Amino acid sequence: MSQEENVRSILTSSDVSNLPARGRVGLVIEARDVTTAINRIREAEQAGVQQVWMTQSVGMLDTLTLFAAVAAHTKQIRLGTSIVPIYPRHPLVMAQQAVTVDALAPGRLRLGVGTSHRHAMENMYGLSMSSPLAYLREYVEVMRQVLWEGRVDHQGTFFKVVTSFPRTAQIPGYAPFPICSIKLYLLYEQEL
Repeated sequence: MSQEENVRSILTSSDVSNLPARGRVGLVIEARDVTTAINRIREAEQAGVQQVWMTQSVGMLDTLTLFAAVAAHTKQIRLGTSIVPIYPRHPLVMAQQAVTVDALAPGRLRLGVGTSHRHAMENMYGLSMSSPLAYLREYVEVMRQVLWEGRVDHQGTFFKVVTSFPRTAQIPGYAPFPICSIKLYLLYEQEL
């Protein structure tokens, strides 16, 4: 399937708005330890919740790693990240983690990425945020290539990446790919 066909095969905003409320509503799960998080997500699935969302910040559980563990304890609940900060993680590492979660929980991952907050990135991680929107665009382009096509050839300002990527999953070819920027007027969800 080509990238263009992939884009057309996913749900659009209007498709989602036509779903019953149960298909559009999910729970935000907050937990400080793995056992509690897994138990809460299992309980949500048993109660009929169709999707859960977890955020990630400094000092919190790593959402993608946690979702890999959750996959072994659940069968159908969708697992959404809202939002995984991109600065501390190379796009190939993020893609590897997403493909791994997808292999453990096929079709259930909703991967949301964003720049996070300048204070957290610069003062806690010690990472410069000189051009966050340009960085985000380039980051997403690297991830799109590797996740949709299994290879990437990108020579940009922030990333110079040429590699092939063995994978058995199509992420985000079948799912919304929320992207968040740091300015309110730039906040959008892009369905790719």
